Amino acid sequence: MNNFMLITIFLLLLTLSFSCAASSVTNDTPLGRLKAEIDHLIADPSFASATWGVYIESPDKREVLYRHNENKLLIPASNMKLFTTATALVRFGPDFTYKTKLYYDGAISNGTLNGNLIIRGSGDPTISGRYNGNNITGTFQEWADSLKAMGITKITGDVIGDDDYFDDVGMGYGWSWDDEPYYYSAHTSGLSFNDNTVDVHIKPGEKVGDMAIIEIDPPTKYVTIKNRIKTTKADSTLYYDFSRSVDGNLFTFWGKFPISKKAKTDWISVRNPTLYTVTVLKETLESAGIPVGGKAKDVDDISSKPNYDKLKTAAVYTSPPMSRMIRTVNKSSQNFYAEQLLKTIGKEYNHEGSASAGVKSVKSLLSGIGIDANGIKIVDGSGLSRMNIVTTRQVATLLRYMRGHKYFDSYYESLPVAGVDGTIRRRMIGTNAQRNLRAKTGYVSYVRALSGYVTTADGEDIIFSFIVNHYDVPTSMANELQNRIGVILSNYSRGN
Repeated sequence: MNNFMLITIFLLLLTLSFSCAASSVTNDTPLGRLKAEIDHLIADPSFASATWGVYIESPDKREVLYRHNENKLLIPASNMKLFTTATALVRFGPDFTYKTKLYYDGAISNGTLNGNLIIRGSGDPTISGRYNGNNITGTFQEWADSLKAMGITKITGDVIGDDDYFDDVGMGYGWSWDDEPYYYSAHTSGLSFNDNTVDVHIKPGEKVGDMAIIEIDPPTKYVTIKNRIKTTKADSTLYYDFSRSVDGNLFTFWGKFPISKKAKTDWISVRNPTLYTVTVLKETLESAGIPVGGKAKDVDDISSKPNYDKLKTAAVYTSPPMSRMIRTVNKSSQNFYAEQLLKTIGKEYNHEGSASAGVKSVKSLLSGIGIDANGIKIVDGSGLSRMNIVTTRQVATLLRYMRGHKYFDSYYESLPVAGVDGTIRRRMIGTNAQRNLRAKTGYVSYVRALSGYVTTADGEDIIFSFIVNHYDVPTSMANELQNRIGVILSNYSRGN
């Protein structure tokens, strides 16, 4: 028998001995019982059509506790936000802020600005009521006060919005056109306002048979609402939906609103966010007593681009810091913010405010931490596209890297807390996972993901990633199964 054959037999026997040892561990140890419990859960016949990917590790012990299809590419849904926010935090730091400037040209004479106002967008997603006491137009009201303080009581020119910091591609690659009117598909723009949506408040009419009452905030003429929602009997089922016209911003609402129901708030996504922004600014100025003689205009519709070296600054809006913005992204699973961050990354690091340029920078970061950039598919920042595919092992690798990063506290604090806040505020309540497990959820049709950090009963930190695709049961069942794995990890002890 030659040496090669002897070595081959030896390696085979060695492999078999490890397999036997692993089998023994599976049956007789705390880790073995943990594996058996998770095996049992993901083998649930209700998920026979589904594909699970699970990866669980102890980063301090450098030990894989559980793996199943950990190298299988799956649709991550909003787990994609973990990659976007990590890259934004690493690239820019937790204290990074956007600055959106209001410029003017021409001269001021006797209270009249004989010229134009120009807003130069910086990709900032935060000009809204979210950080301003729910006063949606609060920033524009402050700008009106600044203009008045400069002695301006009238403007003869236009209000121009410059969105050239980003490209003009509003939707992400692979997004569904059916979703376009809804807030979670809001268009990206170099100049944005109120998440590029209009708030819609709906309540029943005075009596059954009346049309429901629809009010919008801001009360802008930029959108038109066609109301076909009827007020119905108290015991009827609440249902409504809406569509947006092929061109323009005409929204048609239809459905039934029980007279017994309280008011509901929804959001509609507008076309041309830049023109929307300057339209509302113009309306706000006029409401504040500063008439504007010209029109609201997109910079693309004027004959020559502004020369900012020759313009004067009237006001500056500074966003909250990056640490706060990524909390909005991860806790609320805010798609629009994630897409704005991705394009900002592209602009600042690859000199192009596009999703593809942002993805290039994200992949550069991933390559540096041991993730094969060619083995992951990223097309947007939010995970709304079904064209994104990742593995649970890649997600865990990112989480491990961030755990050792100097900005980890900001990243960790951005994640929802089980039973407390964000998208898992109603999950794992009354268990050891509550107030312990922090994780990002992910959901698009037939996809559910949960990835993050949890501490065991022994105080051991655990990193995990669960993704399931193509299930044909209610999503609540996928949630419950992932919850149970999270609770198992929170209860895990190596001592018993």
